[in-house]
Amino acid sequence: MVGSTLAHYRIEAVLGSGGMGTVYRARDTELDRTVAIKVLSAGAGDARQQLLREARAASALAHSGIVTIHSIEHRDGVDFIVMEHVAGQSLIDAIPENGLPIETAIDYATQIAQALAAAHASGIVHRDIKPQNVMIGADGRVKVLDFGVARRLALDPADATRMATLHGTVAPTGAIVGTVGYLAPEQIAGDRAQPSSDVFSFGAVLYQMLIGRRPFDGDNMWAVMDATVRLDPPSILERRPDVPAALVRIVERCLAKRPEDRYPAGAELAAALQTLRAARQPAGARRWPVAITIAALLVAAAGVAAIVWARAREARRASVHAAVEDVSRRLDAGDTLGAFLVARAALAKAPDDPDVGGAMRAAGGRVPVITHPEGADVAFRAYGDPDAEWIQLGRTPLPPDALRPLCQLTWQITKPGYDPLIVAPTAPPYVFDLVRAGTTPDGMVHVAGGASEIETSSEVTLPAYWIDKYEVTNRAFKAFVDAGGYRTRKYWTVPIIADGREISWENAMGRFRDRTGRPGPSTWELGTYPEGQADYPVSGVSWYEAAAFAAFAGKSLPTVHHWYHASGAFGLFSDILNFSNFGAKGTAPVGQYHGLGPYGTYDMAGNVKEWCWNEASGGKRYVLGGAYNDANYQFHDQDARTPIERTDGFGFRCIREEGRGDASLRAPIASTERDPSTLKPVDDALFAAYRHRYDYDPTPLDVRQEVEESQADTRYFTRSRVSFRAAYGDARVPAEVFLPKNGHPPYQAVIYFPGSDAIAMRSSRSMWLQYVEFVVRSGRMVVWPVYQHTYERHMDPRPSGPNALREMLIQRALDFRRAVDYLQSRSDVDAKKVAGYGLSLGAQQMPLFLAVEPRIKTGVLLSGGFENYDIPPEADPVNFAPRVTQPVLMVNGREDFDLPYETAQVPLFQMLGTPPDQKRHVVLDGGHLPPKPLLVYKEILDWLDEYLGPAGT
Repeated sequence: MVGSTLAHYRIEAVLGSGGMGTVYRARDTELDRTVAIKVLSAGAGDARQQLLREARAASALAHSGIVTIHSIEHRDGVDFIVMEHVAGQSLIDAIPENGLPIETAIDYATQIAQALAAAHASGIVHRDIKPQNVMIGADGRVKVLDFGVARRLALDPADATRMATLHGTVAPTGAIVGTVGYLAPEQIAGDRAQPSSDVFSFGAVLYQMLIGRRPFDGDNMWAVMDATVRLDPPSILERRPDVPAALVRIVERCLAKRPEDRYPAGAELAAALQTLRAARQPAGARRWPVAITIAALLVAAAGVAAIVWARAREARRASVHAAVEDVSRRLDAGDTLGAFLVARAALAKAPDDPDVGGAMRAAGGRVPVITHPEGADVAFRAYGDPDAEWIQLGRTPLPPDALRPLCQLTWQITKPGYDPLIVAPTAPPYVFDLVRAGTTPDGMVHVAGGASEIETSSEVTLPAYWIDKYEVTNRAFKAFVDAGGYRTRKYWTVPIIADGREISWENAMGRFRDRTGRPGPSTWELGTYPEGQADYPVSGVSWYEAAAFAAFAGKSLPTVHHWYHASGAFGLFSDILNFSNFGAKGTAPVGQYHGLGPYGTYDMAGNVKEWCWNEASGGKRYVLGGAYNDANYQFHDQDARTPIERTDGFGFRCIREEGRGDASLRAPIASTERDPSTLKPVDDALFAAYRHRYDYDPTPLDVRQEVEESQADTRYFTRSRVSFRAAYGDARVPAEVFLPKNGHPPYQAVIYFPGSDAIAMRSSRSMWLQYVEFVVRSGRMVVWPVYQHTYERHMDPRPSGPNALREMLIQRALDFRRAVDYLQSRSDVDAKKVAGYGLSLGAQQMPLFLAVEPRIKTGVLLSGGFENYDIPPEADPVNFAPRVTQPVLMVNGREDFDLPYETAQVPLFQMLGTPPDQKRHVVLDGGHLPPKPLLVYKEILDWLDEYLGPAGT
C-alpha cells in the first residue's frame, strides 16, 4: 500500500505488522499532519469487531501516556484506525544487553505505571503489557500502545450493562490472550485478567529494563509458562548489584505469583515508583543558588562533548543489541526474510560487530546467484505476496560470498533485450536463464534442462523446454471443441482403452460428452463451460482428450519427468502449499492463487490434477499435483488413474520441447511397491522385544491450557489447545481438542493422526479439518496431538537413517498413548469408548498404535496400507498388524496409486490380527482419497456407531 492513498491519507511507510493487521505511517492531507494507520488484515474473519473494540477501548482513555485514537474508518472495502503517530523507538529496541541506566528505567517505568493507572481507573485491563507495546518518543516520553486484546471491567454492578452495550468485550470471554513471558500465572491458568495481572506483566517489563532479559525463560513456550507459574526469576542483585533495594522490592512485589500479593492496580504501583523517584533526588536540588547553577552549567558545558559521544556509543550498542535480539525473535517465529533484512541493516551500521555477523549468518547463507547472461538486475520479495516491495540485490555477477536469505522467495530478474523473469526456485543454488525478448511462445515459460527428479532404472536427462504458465483454461479448450477437435481423428493418436480393451474411435467420441450429451468435458453443459468460468481450468477431461488438445495446439503433454522438474515439488521449501487451491469447494481462475513455481508457473500445486504422458502399472496414466478437493500433500504424491477417467478436478497443461526429446522420457514408469510375498512379520519372541520399546513410566501428565487458544468456535464445535508431558525426555505434546456443540458428557473420543501434510506444514494453524469435522459433528470429541516431527514439532534437519526413523516412529506412538492418558484424566470422557483414526500417513501407522495401546476400543484407517519404503523392524507396521486385536475399518480408493489395492491395501487387511467378523475393508471408486467424501463419512460413522455406540449413549 506504500505510495497509495486511503481516503485522505497518503501511505508513506510500513511501521510494523501483526496478526490483526499492518501499521503504516501516513500523511493526513486535510489536517497536514503525520498519523499512524492500522489497516485490518484481509480475511481476518471477525477481526473488524475486534478492531472496533480496540479503538473504543483506547479512545475511552485520555492520558498523555496512551496513544490517541483520532478515528476509525472504512473506505473502499478497507477497515482502518487512524491514530497518533509516535516518533521514536519501541522499548524492546531501546533496552541494551545489560539493561537500561537506573534512572532511565525508573523514568520509563513511572510513565508506564501512570498510563496503566489511567486505564485501570477507567475500567480497562490491557492484558498484553510487553516492551513491544511501549513506544519511547524522541523526547523520552512513553506511550502505551495496542489495546487490541484489552477488556473492560464493570466499575460497579449498575455500570455493567451500560458498558457491555457500549463497548462489549475486547477479546472473547474465557480466552487466554497475551504474550508468553509476560503473562501473569492466573492468565496462564485461564482465569480472567484483572488490573493486578497487568501489574505482573509490568513487573516482567521492568525486570527486563534492568537486566536486559525477561525474568522467565525456556527453550519453548511451555517451558516459559512453567517457569512463570512455578519458579522465581533469577536475582536482580546478583546480575546487577547497582539496582536500588527499593526498586528490587517493587519488581518482586509486581512478580508475586498470587494476585493478592501484588500492587492492586496501576495507581498504587505508580505511587510506589514516584516515591522512589523523589527519594533519589538530592535534598534541596530545586533551590540551588544562581551562582552555583551557573557554575554547574559551565562544568557541564566543558564535558558536553564527552557526554554526547558516550551516549551516542551507548545508543549504537543498544541499537545493535536490539537488532540481534530482533533477528533471533524473527527466526524463532519463522520470519526468515524479516530476520535477514534486520540483520543486513544492522551489518551496514556495525560491519565489524561479531554479534551482528553471527545474526546475519543465522538468517542467511552464501548461496550463489547466477544469471545467463550476466549483467542482469536481481531483486527478491516475500513469497506469495504480490504487493510486497522488491528488494534490490544488485547486478550480476554478484559477489559469490555474499549472504542471501535462506527461505522461499519470489525473484525478479531483468535485463534490457530479455523477457523479465519472475520465479520462485525451491532450492539453491539460484541459476536463472534469461530468454531473448520476443522468443517466448505465448502463455509459456522456459524451463532449464537438468536431471529428472524421478528415480528410474537409468539416469534421465531433460533438455530445456517450454511449459504452459497456467493450466489449460475452459476458454482455450472451447477453441479446440469449436474447431472440431472431437471430429478430427488426426489429433487422437493413441489407441483408446476402456474396461481393459481397445475401443473404436467412434465409440470413444460417444463417451466423451458433457452433461447434456454434447462433445466436451464432463463438467460442461450444452457444449460449453459454466457462465463466468472462461478463465477457470478445464476440468473433467480424460487423458485422451488432454493429449488430443495438446496435438491440436502443436504441443504435447508433459512427461512425469518434465512435470516434476518444473513444479519444484521435491525442493527444500514447501511454501507453495500455503498459496495454492487445496481443500476448497471448487476450482479457481488460473493464477488467482499465488503459488508460484520455480520457473514461473502457477497452480502446479492444487486447482486441478494434471494429466502427464507416462504410463504406470496396469495401463494407467499419471495425473499429478493434486486438485482443489485434495489434501495438499498430494502435490508431491505420484498418482495414476485409468486414462479414460473424466473426474471433476482432472485437467492438464502442455509443454513444447526445443529439440527432439529422449524417448526414455516417455517410457512407462513402474510402481516401486514392496512385493506382498516378502511381507513377513517377526515371531512372537522378537516382537515382545520390539513391543517393550513402547513402554513408559506413568509420570504425571501436567496438563496445561495453552496460551492463545485456537478459539475456532463454529456452529458445530469449539476448539481449544492443551499440552501434556511426553513419555520421553523433557518434551511436551501440544494437542487440539474439538468438542461438539450437539454432544454432551461423557463424550466418546477419537484420537486422530493426519496425513503427511502435517510433516510439510510448520504450523498447526494449517490443520486440514475436512476429514475431522464430520466426526465432531456426529457428537464425538476429537483429540489431535501434534506428533513428533509434525507442525511446530518439526525437526531440522529431517531425521534420516534407520536409527533416527525408528526413534521418531516410536515417539509418535508414545504421543498417541499419552493422548489416551489425557482422555482418561478427563471426567467428561467415557474412557471405555475411545477410537483411533488415521488418514493416509496416520492410517499407515495406526496398526502400530493399536497393537501397543489396548485401551483403544476400535480403529479406523482411511487411505491406509503398507508403504513401499524400508522401515526399521521395531516400528514396521508389518510386524504390528498381526498383533492388532481391536475391530478395524479400512476405507480405500480402488484406484489408489500411492497405496495400490493389490500390493498395499489387501496385504494389510489380511494381516490384521482382528477376528475376521470384526474387520471390514470398504473399497470406493477413486484414488488415494475417494472423490465422494459423504460416502467416506457414512462408512466411518456407521462403524463408530457399531463399536462405540451412537454418540451420547
